[in-house]
Amino acid sequence: MSTVRVLSIRQPWAALIVAGFKHIELRSWPTRHRGLLAIHAGTRRDSAELPQAVEESLLFGQLIQLQGVVIGTVNLQDCRRAVQADSSAACCEVGTDLWAWVLDNPAKLSEPIPWKGRLGLCSMPWPGSTD
Repeated sequence: MSTVRVLSIRQPWAALIVAGFKHIELRSWPTRHRGLLAIHAGTRRDSAELPQAVEESLLFGQLIQLQGVVIGTVNLQDCRRAVQADSSAACCEVGTDLWAWVLDNPAKLSEPIPWKGRLGLCSMPWPGSTD
């Protein structure tokens, strides 16, 4: 069994990423990791006003209910300093001294994987190939 890097993210942000609405994750720290990244929906929620199109998305509606599990994967294609122009892709305002983790190719898992979230990036056993 291989391993994959996993990032814990509060809902609704985790669901927004895996549903393909959020293409940049803002973090206070950079990463050198590139490639497959598992998205863990944390057990805590943030309150956020979401556009009606997002609220009406069937996929988002399924994902937003999940907490404490890995819900999908993305490709982490780049990590760079965040700029104001990233606000739309990040689904929030960009603050100062933040890093933009640029994401693409979101994929929902057919079955969520229970996982205890952790701070930062960590590794977890992965049933499939990580190529």
